[in-house]
Amino acid sequence: MFLDTPPFMRVMCLLDMVVLGSFYPVLFYGFMRQREWVRAPSLILAGLSLYQSTFFYFPYEFLFEYERANMWFVVIVNIPYTVLPLVLAWRVWPRGKLPLWPQAASE
Repeated sequence: MFLDTPPFMRVMCLLDMVVLGSFYPVLFYGFMRQREWVRAPSLILAGLSLYQSTFFYFPYEFLFEYERANMWFVVIVNIPYTVLPLVLAWRVWPRGKLPLWPQAASE
């Protein structure tokens, strides 16, 4: 697949680099400064990453590349692209009136 990439996979990788890649500095700034507005970009990034890996990449690998690729290796290498967006979404999901950043205990 790496040497003979279909056009839709090239477009997906380009969009991943341009669109999702631009989210990382924004999220880094928001998390380092503990900003509340970081929830929306985090949920967008998590949703796009999950959509991309679940509906484009994995079906392509399992339906068309199963003869050329070691499927166990493909799954193990790509598990973080599915699990980490879920962890990010769980971390920033609004839960009632709980703040995103826990307040430090008063001394």
